[in-house]
Amino acid sequence: QIEQICRIVGSFFLHIQNKDDSLCSQIVHNKFVEFSKYVVFCAQSFRLQMKFHQYQISSSA
Repeated sequence: QIEQICRIVGSFFLHIQNKDDSLCSQIVHNKFVEFSKYVVFCAQSFRLQMKFHQYQISSSA
């Protein structure tokens, strides 16, 4: 799920980068950096949740 989002955003970012409008790409770049931080945060919290879930399963077994 998260990898899919990253791929979509990445391809969109490349598409914008190839455009000549530098101001537009600069704005998108800034937003992309913010968004990529958000995606990384989501991925990390998701992994922590999975670890916690596995721990619960193994401790209850």
